[in-house]
Amino acid sequence: MFIVLGVLGALGLIACIGCGAGGMFCAHEIQPAPREAARVDQTLYYGTWVGEGPTTLTVNATSVSWEQHTGSSGRTSYNGTFAGISGQDIRVGIVVTEVNLVVAVPPHQEAATGAWAMTVEGVPLTRQ
Repeated sequence: MFIVLGVLGALGLIACIGCGAGGMFCAHEIQPAPREAARVDQTLYYGTWVGEGPTTLTVNATSVSWEQHTGSSGRTSYNGTFAGISGQDIRVGIVVTEVNLVVAVPPHQEAATGAWAMTVEGVPLTRQ
């Protein structure tokens, strides 16, 4: 009887060591479920936004238009479908590719003025 109990105890100890419990406890650590990324309210991005340069961004439920003038003859322009928000960046679908407009500061309401503002591609913008 003592031999049987000894063998069962040894097998239990080996099983516990195998599961990483070090022979003290034979319970697996409970892992928390992976968290889903926070969902961004895309409607905060909707509207016409204007900044220096001049720079204009228009976002609605189906399309995005970005136009930025830099220097005397420099200009960047994207017109495409609104492909959504990735993190806080704006995804623009253009034919068979996608462009991300980098949003450094997401849409927020300024406490002092009440105006809506955000920073896209390094340009501070205000909603009109």
